[in-house]
Amino acid sequence: MMEFVKELGKRSDETFKSSFQSLNEEIVRGDAVWLLSYFAYYGLTDLLVRDHSEPSPLMPMQHECELLQALALSHPLESFQVSVRPNTEKITELVRQVMSSFGTRRMSQLDQTMTATERRRKATLEHIRHDTQVIRNWGYPAQMARIVSNLFGPLDELAFSRIGVRFTPLTSMLLAIAQESGRRTTTHLRKTRRIIRETTRSRALAQFRREFVESTEEDIQSIEELLRSYRNPQEGKIALTIVADFYLPELFHFSLADFVNAYPDSIEPDRLRDVLDGWALQFGALAEQNREFFLLDNPIWHRPLVRIDADTYFCPIVAVFVSFCLQLLESVARADVELRAAYEIRRGRFLEDEVARLFATAFPNGKVYRNSTWQHLNQDQVQQYENDLTVHIDSHLIVVECKSGRVTPHARRGAEDRLRYTIDELIARPSEQSLRFSNVLLGERRVHRFQNAAGGWNEIDTRDVVQAVRLNVNLEAMGTLASRWPDLRDAGLVNDESALAPSMALSDLESVFDVLDSGPERLHYLIRRSELEVNTSYFGDELDLLAFYVDTGFVIGQTEFDDKVGLMLYGMSRALNPYLNREWTRRPARKPSRKMTKWWRDLLGQVERRKFPRWTEAALILLSVSYDKQREFESAKTLVCSEARRTPTTAVNWPYAAFVNGVGGRDDGLAIVAFRVLTRTRRKLLIEGIAELVRNQTGASRVVVIGFDTNEGDYPYTIMAWIPTQESDHGAASDE
Repeated sequence: MMEFVKELGKRSDETFKSSFQSLNEEIVRGDAVWLLSYFAYYGLTDLLVRDHSEPSPLMPMQHECELLQALALSHPLESFQVSVRPNTEKITELVRQVMSSFGTRRMSQLDQTMTATERRRKATLEHIRHDTQVIRNWGYPAQMARIVSNLFGPLDELAFSRIGVRFTPLTSMLLAIAQESGRRTTTHLRKTRRIIRETTRSRALAQFRREFVESTEEDIQSIEELLRSYRNPQEGKIALTIVADFYLPELFHFSLADFVNAYPDSIEPDRLRDVLDGWALQFGALAEQNREFFLLDNPIWHRPLVRIDADTYFCPIVAVFVSFCLQLLESVARADVELRAAYEIRRGRFLEDEVARLFATAFPNGKVYRNSTWQHLNQDQVQQYENDLTVHIDSHLIVVECKSGRVTPHARRGAEDRLRYTIDELIARPSEQSLRFSNVLLGERRVHRFQNAAGGWNEIDTRDVVQAVRLNVNLEAMGTLASRWPDLRDAGLVNDESALAPSMALSDLESVFDVLDSGPERLHYLIRRSELEVNTSYFGDELDLLAFYVDTGFVIGQTEFDDKVGLMLYGMSRALNPYLNREWTRRPARKPSRKMTKWWRDLLGQVERRKFPRWTEAALILLSVSYDKQREFESAKTLVCSEARRTPTTAVNWPYAAFVNGVGGRDDGLAIVAFRVLTRTRRKLLIEGIAELVRNQTGASRVVVIGFDTNEGDYPYTIMAWIPTQESDHGAASDE
């Protein structure tokens, strides 16, 4: 098997070298400006115009077009045969061969003598390189613009005093240019459609004249000759749309005045030109660079404009404005020493403020504690620590650490030393810190007092807390770096003893809290997300996991613990795109929601509204029930209530139904009991008795009992009780 894999890698290496050379040669055999415009029009701008979904499978994708632009900028403008239309099909085939063979070529480096850890490490490094090569956007366009604007906004006046521009208008300008590009392509598409709709060639030609008034008489004569060469009128009309393609470069040329008009504030054009020139390259500018480096460190990620002359810029891949908006503004901040220093301070404060705001909004009845400082004895030395955020919700804690550090380009390229450092700084250390603080909070169930950074005191009462869930939040997306910690451990990239907490980007946390409707669902997601991180092998990013949660509630039975099963979640996030991208597309979209019966959703809503003691534990048990079992339970409720109506009020034993739910040692019992005309004392005794029966029958560690008084007709329940394990230090809790 190893020899087969090595041979595959060797063939991929040969394919990469030959395809890459052919691509470099082919790109100069035509008009590069037209080529990039063609691919942008037919393959990329529809993402901005429509719904941020998938591009045309027949066209190069964004990362492939980025490579083509960098290769084009490796040649001076005079090198191109501008009068020749490039072979777009051949170039598409070559660029895809280059991309697909780039990663697999390194399989030739595998060896029989490698340990399992070494092979796992190489696989992990390749996943990281794949993310860098292919994956774009750490959020949705409107979301990214909002985060970047909020991040840089307080620095606007300092930026204006130092370099003459403001960050917030710059962000708006970038998105306005992207939207203008979308409007231009939409207009061009409508023009060609109107031409095709004409019934005859002569009428189509007349329509062409009206739509493309910039065409010269010489152009029209050439077009007339072209039309006469087609016997089929329909083919002739289609030929006119092909001719219209020669006007595509005009869609992606923007003047300095265009940028000034898109900047929603007063601005000196020369000051804005300085910024644009810092984002621009000219043809031939990359001639001396190693072109293979473009696949993992493309200069156009930070300089997406092509400077044509002093007042004109060519910008075919406007999606880069969205994908690398943060990096573009950071490059502006780096132009001034004072501004750069202020920005670096701002990054950390902003992240902590935003995460605290999100949690306060997501859990409005929770208690949010920030910047708790505490001491810990470590190897006979007292060390000072600080926790960024702790959220107390009923009997649960969420312990959060925020890290605004960057994933360096070297780490994204899979450089092992830098990768280890990045993992340590952004994942391992904050995980250790949150674990240490969680142990302090739960080591003694009491009221803990911590001084906070504001000079006050945080009092965190853990007497009734049963669980603390940990989370790392990063400012920037980390891709595969934030995948399951067992993979990082098995790859030898983290210490074997490390108990890493899940890590997600700020934008992903915002999306999770946006999609999930209620506090219990958000808490359930974070808890189950932590458990899946340990128990389950999966491939996907945070939004893929979120889509999987919406689809299943993470109720996947024994699959969660099956080492032989790997969950391929990659791409599931597409189901969320219409909703999460609604601000950008301005199209109404239904919020994705987990499938539940109406009664089950009403049960959860009532529990959250009533907030009886330890209500979160009851809610989490209910959220761990699949849709099919909800229906079973509801059918049982109907039968039990019907039987109770026929039972004499003097009965000692009332009808009930019991279920067990869960897997992997997390078995929960659920029961429903119906009765009529019982005092509160008798209700309590009945519920406790049913819970004991369910525990004995099912072996469940925890039990939720839902009671109905059929005389009262209460909805969605009359009484609900949560009974923990017999060994628990905490007693039962009920609501009626």
